[in-house]
Amino acid sequence: MNQSHCEPIKDAQFISDDNLKQWLQAKARDYQLSYLLAHADDGVIWGEFRGQNLELITSGDDNIFPQFAKLRNCRLQQCLMFNKNAEMM
Repeated sequence: MNQSHCEPIKDAQFISDDNLKQWLQAKARDYQLSYLLAHADDGVIWGEFRGQNLELITSGDDNIFPQFAKLRNCRLQQCLMFNKNAEMM
């Protein structure tokens, strides 16, 4: 059985709306995470970290489904990033 490892993310409370995506991408690189599921005031947001730099592509991006909820810190309720070996909430 896998043993869980939990650690608080101390810098999360200081994230502004402007750099939320960059912060999530940095955490995905740190832990090699692949996917994102976020619940926001205006809807659910699915995302995938793609490419060598693990760039975050979300369901609400303008070139995918612009009518879907956008990833914004001011509306974010909870966010889960995960892969087959790890998850971060």
